[in-house]
Amino acid sequence: MTQPETRRWPRRLFSTWIEKPVKHRIAVLARARSRSEFICITGSSGKSTTATLLAHILASHAPTESQVFANTLPAIQRFLRRLSPKTRLAVLETGVGRKGDMDALSSLVRPTVGIVTLVTREHYSSFRSREGVAAEKGKLVEAVLPGGFAVLNADDDLVAAMAGRTAQRVVTLARHAPADYSVTAGFEPGSPGLLVSIEGPRGALSVRTAFLAEHFWLACAAAAVTALELGVPAALVAERIEDFESVQDRFSLFETNNGPRFVLDTAKAPWDTLFLTIDAFARLDGGFKRIVLGHISDYPGNPTPKYRDAYRKAAECADQVIFVGENAHRSKADAQAIASGRFKSFPTVEGVAAFLRETASAGDLILLKGSRNLHLDRIALAWDHEVKCWNDNCGMSGSCQDCGLYEHPFADHARIRKQKRRPRWFRRWSGTW
Repeated sequence: MTQPETRRWPRRLFSTWIEKPVKHRIAVLARARSRSEFICITGSSGKSTTATLLAHILASHAPTESQVFANTLPAIQRFLRRLSPKTRLAVLETGVGRKGDMDALSSLVRPTVGIVTLVTREHYSSFRSREGVAAEKGKLVEAVLPGGFAVLNADDDLVAAMAGRTAQRVVTLARHAPADYSVTAGFEPGSPGLLVSIEGPRGALSVRTAFLAEHFWLACAAAAVTALELGVPAALVAERIEDFESVQDRFSLFETNNGPRFVLDTAKAPWDTLFLTIDAFARLDGGFKRIVLGHISDYPGNPTPKYRDAYRKAAECADQVIFVGENAHRSKADAQAIASGRFKSFPTVEGVAAFLRETASAGDLILLKGSRNLHLDRIALAWDHEVKCWNDNCGMSGSCQDCGLYEHPFADHARIRKQKRRPRWFRRWSGTW
């Protein structure tokens, strides 16, 4: 007699109907019983650096945990489920990709402190304008719990206007506009690090940071002001900022063995802040200077003028400009620049890496700038490592250094990850340890 076929519960239905709601409910319960103060950071730029620096400062003051880079609802749910009961301060980066994202995040986290850095055009297909972005990100300010406070960048008109969206205390900071905390920032001759000075009701401090670009004043000031408002002594805040190294892939210096120096800014490349990065690179001392540009994001309309203007700006600040990817033809580089080698283009990241291996030398300075999807950081890694993963569309959202599998072909990544997820005893037994 034929046995009836056993039907397997579809994985997608199980995840949608059972797994996701259960995980969300566990996260809600974890937040309800937690005695931590939750500090949430949002903004079009600077939120990762602000969150990382703030967690670094607060860790010297009280038990602190943080969730940075992975800033979506599933990542924050996972953070809440794993949060230690001993934690007193929880720092979270909160990002949005479409309308309604901040409603879900803020209702789950229920922040004690909400920080907004700045508003530019991002996720253009969802928000269409700066005002659309501000409408969504401002919901974090609305969600601040009674007794908490919001920290706002008063130099940004749309962020400053968010003060009217909460009945809780608002703390402002700015370099140019009137604010509770006045900030000055700049570079001294012969010093590579950004000097930041802050003065306000909770104290004053002046620190020399490891940041190589002036636009990091905002992340530094937002973290410092929040720490001061949470009761951290000004001297301790200054000490922790001076100890802090710049965040990986956020205009950070990458040294190679007997080779060129790279400046990695490969997390994203929004059009509104692209020229800030190029100007910062122009300020750095170096030998032969190159700019490698990948994909630009977050702009309306025809892409050609954006890539053309980006090329012209880069050509003013570097000895050679290299475009990689399918937009290389949009540079509109003239025949003379192409013939002289001042402009180069390659369809793949692997091609750029091979070219630089042949032509770059010690003392050169190379900026890698582009959206994460192309993973331009592999160009720097290839100088000291045998990079075997050259897939330009792997779909991974993190950096190649975080992935750690760049020395393996992309086709092997799924198998390796599966092995790593297996219990330790199984790996020992099967010889895959």
